[in-house]
Amino acid sequence: MRPSYISLLGDRRPLAARNVEAAKAEIAHNENMSVEALSFSVNGLLLEDETLLAGDIIVAAEVDGGAKGKKKKKNYTTPKHVSHKRRKVKLAILKYYSINDGKIQNLRTNCIGNCPDGVKMAIHHNRSHCGRCGITMFKEDA
Repeated sequence: MRPSYISLLGDRRPLAARNVEAAKAEIAHNENMSVEALSFSVNGLLLEDETLLAGDIIVAAEVDGGAKGKKKKKNYTTPKHVSHKRRKVKLAILKYYSINDGKIQNLRTNCIGNCPDGVKMAIHHNRSHCGRCGITMFKEDA
């Protein structure tokens, strides 16, 4: 079987040389590059002086550059954003009703939208807003 090599362009070319040193020199001459700038491998192993010329020699050009290495982890100078946490208010039901002369008075208005009974509207300085359906009633005196 006559030895051959796969060139930098990917096509298969025959070799006239029978030993490794002559094969490297012939390939470098055909590719118009120096022997030091090319790497040679056979069956996934680097081609050395004692390797037999059986199979295809794969030629690859050594290039400068490549990966720059792993980037350093970034140290942030400002703290991360803390998300809003809902705080539970104990006995919050006491803010919805008051007792005057033995009668219960409703302090918050019920929602006038499509919400079921018992849904209260939040009180702001110029409006009342339902958090369930999104309806807003503006106060006229504000």
